[in-house]
Amino acid sequence: MTGKPLLDKILIALNALVVLGAVGLIVYSHMGIKREPTNQVAEADRLLQEAKDLTFIKPHSMKSFTVNLLSNTNRLRFLEVEMNVVPFQMSQLPELKNAETIIKDSLIQIGAEMSPDDVASVTGKILLENRLKKAVNDRIGGQPLIKQILFSKFVIQ
Repeated sequence: MTGKPLLDKILIALNALVVLGAVGLIVYSHMGIKREPTNQVAEADRLLQEAKDLTFIKPHSMKSFTVNLLSNTNRLRFLEVEMNVVPFQMSQLPELKNAETIIKDSLIQIGAEMSPDDVASVTGKILLENRLKKAVNDRIGGQPLIKQILFSKFVIQ
């Protein structure tokens, strides 16, 4: 203490006021401020929707497209394709829509190198899908864009 009784009493009173203010603030924060109760049903629905968005990625549907195939005969051979392209993430869907011309151009290049017999088998379709995915992802650069290609129409003429 300072040795002066009046000053000591003032300091003790100030100290008591600070302590009482801190105790009052703690009591108010624990008892006075109540959080809103969470809506369990709404929270469960929100979590379920987030899980679906991460699990089920909606494919981008592309219009029907015709490609000339490699043919050793005088007869022209065509491949009519309608595709649904699945991106790796839903946030990549606008980028996938912008890359539609790159996808079609890559399909023309790859189709021109494959014969109708190559494409007619299941193995040929898988090979076409893999080559197309690799070509598009390489041309776009950066993060891979196409996860899967689903053919909804595949007609060889």
